[in-house]
Amino acid sequence: MVFNYSFNFRRMSTLDERVARAINESNAPIREIAERVGVTVQAVYAWRNGRVKDLRNDNLFALADATGFEARWIGTGEGPDRTLAAMNHRINDLINNYAQCDERGKATVLTVAEREASYNKEA
Repeated sequence: MVFNYSFNFRRMSTLDERVARAINESNAPIREIAERVGVTVQAVYAWRNGRVKDLRNDNLFALADATGFEARWIGTGEGPDRTLAAMNHRINDLINNYAQCDERGKATVLTVAEREASYNKEA
């Protein structure tokens, strides 16, 4: 079984762009992000709107944990934007579901996966 992982190394130039992307793609409301990070909603808006040019390390790491993005990427724009675990949480769900299948179910899952993978090769 082969998994292809893709990392986005696109450099975004400003902190507010990276913060906004992390928040938007986390699909969590600003209020929830603020609660997870331990700051006010106004502080999160200030980060996202460019009124803050540098995040304190504790806030940077808490924001990374809350959004599933890499702290280094949020802070500097360098390196991969997301952790492997955050990118592939659905793979863990798939593996757990697969493990609960009987042999017939496992064979079906593998057959479907192989057929789906072959569509990508043909495209």
